[in-house]
Amino acid sequence: MTNNKRCILEALSLTDDYANLEWGTPPRNAATVATILSLDVSNVARTLRNMERQGLVQAEDRMVDVWCEVPKPDHYPRQMRCYWRTDTMGQDKAAADTWQAGSKERGRKAEEKMLAMMLQG
Repeated sequence: MTNNKRCILEALSLTDDYANLEWGTPPRNAATVATILSLDVSNVARTLRNMERQGLVQAEDRMVDVWCEVPKPDHYPRQMRCYWRTDTMGQDKAAADTWQAGSKERGRKAEEKMLAMMLQG
C-alpha cells in the first residue's frame, strides 16, 4: 500500500462537518479527491481505477454538480464516476445519509443566523 493510496482512502472517508461542507459527502469523484489532497487529477483518477481493480474502492456513476463556464458560469449536473472506500462503505453511507437528512435544518439555522446578523448591523 503506497502512501498515495493511503491518502486517497482517507480523503474518500472524510465525513466530518467541515469536509461535508467543503467537498460534499462521500462518494467522491477523482477531481474532488485531487482537490482535497492538492494532487493532479489525472494521477488520482488513474490510481482510483487501479484501486478499484484491487478491490480497495467501489465505484458508481452519479450526477454531480460541476462548475462550468459554458453556456454561462454556473454549476451543471454531470454524470461522474464516484468512489466509496470498500472497508468503510457502510459507515460512510450512513454518515452521508445522516448529513443529507439534516440539510434542511442546517439551512434554516444558517438563515436565522444571517437574519439576526443583518438586524444587528
